[in-house]
Amino acid sequence: MDTSDASALLERSVVVVPFRLGSARYPRKALAPFRGKPLLWHAVAHAAALSPRRPVLTAPAEDLAEVCAALSFEDAAPDGVDLVPSSSRCLCATDRIVEIYQRIDGDVVLSLPVDEPALEPAALRRALGGGAELFGNAGALTFYCDFFCEEDFATPLSAKLVLDRDGYLLYMSRSAIPLAKDGSARASAAKKNVGAFLFARAFLDALAEDAALPTVLDRFEGLEQLRWLELGLRVRCLPVSHVGFGVDVAEQLGALERRVQQAAPATAAAVAAAAAPA
Repeated sequence: MDTSDASALLERSVVVVPFRLGSARYPRKALAPFRGKPLLWHAVAHAAALSPRRPVLTAPAEDLAEVCAALSFEDAAPDGVDLVPSSSRCLCATDRIVEIYQRIDGDVVLSLPVDEPALEPAALRRALGGGAELFGNAGALTFYCDFFCEEDFATPLSAKLVLDRDGYLLYMSRSAIPLAKDGSARASAAKKNVGAFLFARAFLDALAEDAALPTVLDRFEGLEQLRWLELGLRVRCLPVSHVGFGVDVAEQLGALERRVQQAAPATAAAVAAAAAPA
């Protein structure tokens, strides 16, 4: 499969938004409002802007039923959404995708986070528009950006990553990495993971085959990407322009709204326009 053309790649991709309402850290997060619309609405709107295929929502069946009763996605995805139930036993977003990917079409699966409402589809398109073979020698692709401030760098809620010289993921951690010999760490030397992922089907095949294998680092840090590395899978990383962050706890919603409003007027205008009634 040729993945050198970003537009053609996205046309052949299906965008999946995994979520669950029973999150321990932030119950019912997908329904929390951001700039007048629920987080899940923003994710669906972004999915519809990225691919001509209908966005796929996957969650436990009872969660899908609840959000569909509570929300209308007509203004976010005019062609509608597809609902594919996944088990309540899934521990992370990629577990849900591994469980359902055989039931959906698309050469590539793009996993879009439900909690990154400030992540603009146009920024992802630009990140993918480099013209080179996007996946390289990897079966998955993710994104990273500079840290906006020291506070973002210091919190364990943000995932920091380090890359090799060819742009492949070496390690990801909730701790401050890289760490200097004197014990110091600087946000300017680090990169922040942005939680959108593209998966080739062969990569998902490998995860499905080894899904039951426990991985030490994954369980210790609570980062599913470390499971992939422990299984010997490669992940390519691309830079993306992004000033926001993933919302993990309720207190972050207000901070993200202020960030978008104060630090990125253009982003604020774009998000507000997307949320405005037709």
